[in-house]
Amino acid sequence: MRAEEEEKRLREDLTAQETAVIAAGGALRNALGRLEVVRGAGLDRSSLPEDVVDDPGSDVRSRLRALQALADAVQQALGRPKGEVSDSTLLNRHTDLRDQLAGGYDAQLEERAGIKVCRLIDDHGSHDVAAVGERIAVQAAEARERLTEREREVFQRFLTGELGDHLSAQVITAAHLVAALNDTLRTK
Repeated sequence: MRAEEEEKRLREDLTAQETAVIAAGGALRNALGRLEVVRGAGLDRSSLPEDVVDDPGSDVRSRLRALQALADAVQQALGRPKGEVSDSTLLNRHTDLRDQLAGGYDAQLEERAGIKVCRLIDDHGSHDVAAVGERIAVQAAEARERLTEREREVFQRFLTGELGDHLSAQVITAAHLVAALNDTLRTK
């Protein structure tokens, strides 16, 4: 009788733990469903299992195995944790970012479903930090390419001008030498 009661209690505990794990898995899946979280974490969707949706109709064990595979893939993609980040650390980093932003941007820290996300606001609306970072990186690469092209054109113009000046001086010198040689030949 005692063993049956103990078994019943353990099964209830197991069911409660399974329910808690599946709920935590739902939070992980919700976080991975937000593009700004995936971008901000530097995750590549291709490194995650294709089917990240929980199927409530399947048995608990298969749901837990799928969740374990997802958690392992996320952990592998993220790498080694650098430590816990407290709310005060997030607020301090947000304040630092806001203070260092160039004109035209303002930082806003918001929380949805327990996930804090920093967003940048400009004249065109609110954008997640990772998207703005990607856009700025693309613009910087384009600017570097334009600068490289401009530098090459300036260098070519400089070389062409230098070469032209040098050749022109050589032609003038040669003309003077020919004229001097002709004068010398006429006098003899």
